[in-house]
Amino acid sequence: MEFIIDTVYEYMALKHIKGLSDTTISLMMEKRGTISGIFQEKADFFYGSNIQSTVVDRILTKSFNEQAVESQIRRAEDAGISIITLEDERYPKMLKEVYAPPALLYVLGNSECLNNICVGIVGSRSCSKMAENFAYKLSKELAEVGITVVSGFAYGIDIASHKGALNYGATACVLGSGLANIYPAAHAKYIDKILEKGGCLLSEFTLDETPLPANFPRRNRIISGLSKAIAVIEAGYKSGSLITCRFALEQNREIFAVPAFPGGRNSATNSLLKQGAKFLESSLDIISDLQYDLKIKLNENNSEIVENSIKALEIEDETGQKIYDALSIEPLSLNNICLKLNIDVVSAMSAIACLELDGIIEKAQDEKYIIKII
Repeated sequence: MEFIIDTVYEYMALKHIKGLSDTTISLMMEKRGTISGIFQEKADFFYGSNIQSTVVDRILTKSFNEQAVESQIRRAEDAGISIITLEDERYPKMLKEVYAPPALLYVLGNSECLNNICVGIVGSRSCSKMAENFAYKLSKELAEVGITVVSGFAYGIDIASHKGALNYGATACVLGSGLANIYPAAHAKYIDKILEKGGCLLSEFTLDETPLPANFPRRNRIISGLSKAIAVIEAGYKSGSLITCRFALEQNREIFAVPAFPGGRNSATNSLLKQGAKFLESSLDIISDLQYDLKIKLNENNSEIVENSIKALEIEDETGQKIYDALSIEPLSLNNICLKLNIDVVSAMSAIACLELDGIIEKAQDEKYIIKII
């Protein structure tokens, strides 16, 4: 049976031509108005488009693997994966605005959520438990007002953000691998719930693409490109989160950063704040900034709902209150709590046990106690 040649096929074919970039495909589409019929163009069209002569020759001679192109399209269709080209109405509007957007996207799930107001949440894979809790809570509250939470499906801040949004709205997971090669594999267990809640997984890479290091900066530009704003929670000075921020600046997106305790390995958010990023203490900081895009109007009651979630708790037990106040500043071990607050071990352990039972604090993997904010 002959394979039907359509616009998706032509985009896919161009992507399979060696040396042909998304930038060039975008320029050709803008010049012609459509990619449809591109392989019927004469040589003059391409030579006048600043395309390398070797690449032009490959287009004119259709130097691509037809079987590979047809296989990609059929496999995607069989798996329920949409292939969305630059000319497709479903292509995310925000992403289309950036320089050299991906010529096509593979999307599993509800692509419509990508045209909601999106906020990207990024941060360290090896984040603290407190940062993980904050990411979960932030994404939960953003999802509750109709924002699509976008992140990279990685360990740490990424997956905490996806999980926070899951029960309250849609989340979009941008992969640095193909959709038939989910990375990390341990997170595949969340896919059904993501799709059930109206979210999606997406990638610009062919179905079997492996998670090569070079793929992740490309993934990061999609996260920022989809988003009205980027929130950074714990980031190292040499991290993908800062790459995302550079893309966000180029794409004229707002950047929000959570301040970090000085000197920590993930304290690069402090540098972002010094450079002009907006201070992020609660979801209200982002929601108030996007309220006109969201078509909502915040009043005193709206503000109180979010602000109350970050106000210090009033705890009846005096020792418990002292411990809570100290942990509001930084995580502390039992020994440090006793030394810092000048209280005996028995009193400290008793108060800590009550706070844990009430779900107010918890012990992180490093044996330090933190405030439980989810």
